[in-house]
Amino acid sequence: LQQPLANAMWNTCQAHSSTVGAVEDYFLPWHRMFVYFFERIVRNAIGDTSFTLPYWNYVPVTNSVLPATFRNSASSLYRASRNGPANAGSQIATGTYFNNNALAQSAYSPVGVVPGFCLKLDSELHGRVHVQTGNTVGMGSIPWAANDPIFWAHHCNIDRLWASWNAGGRANPSSSSWLNKTFVFADEHCNQVSATIKDFAQIAPLGYAYDKLEPVPAMTVAQSHLVGTFELFAKAREPAVPLGPGPVSVELAAPANVSPERASPARRLAALAAGRRIYLVIRNLRANAQPGVGYDIYVNLPGRATGTDAASSYAGSITFFDVIGDHGDHGAGLDKFFSFDVTDVFGTLSRAGRLGDRVSVTIAPKGQPAADAKPVIGEISFAEQ
Repeated sequence: LQQPLANAMWNTCQAHSSTVGAVEDYFLPWHRMFVYFFERIVRNAIGDTSFTLPYWNYVPVTNSVLPATFRNSASSLYRASRNGPANAGSQIATGTYFNNNALAQSAYSPVGVVPGFCLKLDSELHGRVHVQTGNTVGMGSIPWAANDPIFWAHHCNIDRLWASWNAGGRANPSSSSWLNKTFVFADEHCNQVSATIKDFAQIAPLGYAYDKLEPVPAMTVAQSHLVGTFELFAKAREPAVPLGPGPVSVELAAPANVSPERASPARRLAALAAGRRIYLVIRNLRANAQPGVGYDIYVNLPGRATGTDAASSYAGSITFFDVIGDHGDHGAGLDKFFSFDVTDVFGTLSRAGRLGDRVSVTIAPKGQPAADAKPVIGEISFAEQ
């Protein structure tokens, strides 16, 4: 039994690293497809047509304890290639590092610098769980991730969140190019099958449902009128920002086409029109190897502050989970990016007298990054949309 399952895991792992080319709009349907076909493979291998894969709901972070069966060293579900807390039965994250904030997105795809549900879920929660769970020869690295059985429970939960978002009234893309996109898999009889997104866009036709769906916040008026027009008003002076073993701070300045007055964070916030928001955008990540840690991002962090000062400056977190190898290519010219709404952060800093005409961003590793990773951020900017 274990050998065919191991083969199925490995084959799907290879698809995870190369087949898709990781066009971001296809992240969710493609993952639903490979979980669906893997479940069929398992059913055939064990002779039980009623078998269903479980999901691991790790939100809030108090739930982020690896289920006991996966931590039992005598179980075939155990893997040594996990981070210490995972197999020790501790929470693998703290605070709000694991969250369902992607469910608040009104659109499936990016609109300007607003990431959309698919990209936000992929970039943030999806990658964070991978990096926090496994090391660089486990869940923390794409070529190895599917060798850990918890991979499947993780991706079932990602699928459940997509089902939740749809059940909350949010719509998938309707273009023929998205609906008719196909991917190739193997079924339980080792036959090649072509799967089309339109057949996997909803779960009901696939014959399954989840026992619980997550609530989706009501859409605001501004979200319902969201357009892609944005203005980039501050950008890192450096063309690329190399990261090291400790925090790295970067000062941002006005691009050539923006006056210093319009680049002022304090003036920008004061003149912000109703329905407009300010975003911190991070693009073009690269690394020689997986750093093995996430990175927290802060705005106008005073020195190496901790506690309240750090919390008030916190903008979000990034990982380098899928920037290594083919999966980081993202195909079709679609640009993967991280985008954090920092309007409220600007407001907090302004009230504390810490927002003026200059702005800086600090990137701090959540632990000790691998020495050979050499991670680099290609672009850091602020935009209004």
